[in-house]
Amino acid sequence: MFAIDHLHYFKLSGGTRGDLEITDAMHKINEIARKYQVAVFLVAHYVKESSTAKGVPHVNDFAGGAAIKQVANYVIQLLRDDDITEFFFTKGR
Repeated sequence: MFAIDHLHYFKLSGGTRGDLEITDAMHKINEIARKYQVAVFLVAHYVKESSTAKGVPHVNDFAGGAAIKQVANYVIQLLRDDDITEFFFTKGR
C-alpha cells in the first residue's frame, strides 16, 4: 500500500500545464498499482468551492484534476466544518 500527497508536485513530462501533468501522473500511478497489485491512496486538495448546492462535495470539484475522476477507482471526499468532518463516497467502481 502506498500513500501520495500533493500530486501536483510530480513533474513527469516537464510540461507547463498542470492538468496534463496530473493526468500523466494518474495514468502512471495506475499502471504501477496494477503491475504490482498494490493499493494507492492519493490525497488531492481542492482549489475551489464545491460546485453543488449546500457545498456537498462532488467528484467534479477537483480543479484541473479531471483525471482524478476518470482514472481513480474510488473517490472519498471530506468536508470539514469546525469540529465535524463528513466523508462522501463520490465515486466507486
